[in-house]
Amino acid sequence: METEFQFPFEYSLYTPDEIATLIQAVEYFEQVALGHSDGANLTHWIKTYQSIIQNKAEEKRLDAIFKKELGFTVYDLQKKSA
Repeated sequence: METEFQFPFEYSLYTPDEIATLIQAVEYFEQVALGHSDGANLTHWIKTYQSIIQNKAEEKRLDAIFKKELGFTVYDLQKKSA
């Protein structure tokens, strides 16, 4: 049985709108990583994601979780889009 991914955000640090945007961004990143999207909006979503997170240590923590649980990092997607 596959378990549902639990988004690892510190919910108390963000507004409900920011959380919704972060979840949309991660879902988009996953689609790009799986090859289900051409990544046309990847730069936009990365900038949006980073404008909300605004902390490199938190970005790295989240990337480690995304790599382990979802198979990608935002950092690697960013390098590909450059």
